[in-house]
Amino acid sequence: MNKNILVKEEIKSALNTKFIGNDIMLFDTVSSTMDIAQQEIFNNAKEGLTIVAEHQTAGKGRRGKEWFCPKHKGLMITVILKPGIPQEKVHLIMAVSAIAIVDAIKHLLHIQCTVKWPNDIMINSKKVAGILIEVHGSYKHIPTFSVGIGINVNTKREELPENTIIPSTSLAIEAGETINRTTLLKLLLQSMDTWYIFLQDNQYEYIRERWRSLCLAYNQRLTIKDKDISYNGMFADITPSGDLILELENNAQKIISKEDIVLFP
Repeated sequence: MNKNILVKEEIKSALNTKFIGNDIMLFDTVSSTMDIAQQEIFNNAKEGLTIVAEHQTAGKGRRGKEWFCPKHKGLMITVILKPGIPQEKVHLIMAVSAIAIVDAIKHLLHIQCTVKWPNDIMINSKKVAGILIEVHGSYKHIPTFSVGIGINVNTKREELPENTIIPSTSLAIEAGETINRTTLLKLLLQSMDTWYIFLQDNQYEYIRERWRSLCLAYNQRLTIKDKDISYNGMFADITPSGDLILELENNAQKIISKEDIVLFP
């Protein structure tokens, strides 16, 4: 059997989770795992359903951007969640997803990642993974979320996109070795399940503190461009609602908010 190919039975083997990955759909090629998730949500999919694809023809990123990764080289998954948490805590779904990616990579490769607020996972100032969250119409007043995660795993340097605002990398490039994608995926699902349980248990501040501690440039100076205006200041904190607090040179504070969740009618 080709070791580069993901196999559902191998992913499920010894996977001990309460929510995430209890049911797995594995595809060779799809337009996007987010598209499949939307279809499954329409059919009242169970919470924790994890959709995995070896290749996407129209992978989705934030702000309508495309996420591309060569076939059999990355991890492209979408997880369906129904947390039933207060609306002002919804941003923490992004936080637990980011923490889970960082923890899984560190556990397997002993490589330290950071989070470029709010949704990019970085190694040595280069993007290795991204997160996209979509929220769908509520069922019995509980909205359903699809959490899309893309990780550059065994992508070669020449296969990475060029001329991007943020340079890209892959785990294989940073580790100097080929990565077992099945092992990484199982660690990711296990870690995501652990942090999702914290979210279900209302451990909001614990999650926010961990997310903040992983953020690139936390307690450091940075420049943020909002439309046509640039703001220079200190990354002081993340608010309880998930916004970034920028402390400006005149000691004033600027609250930076980004649209991390795409609303569907």
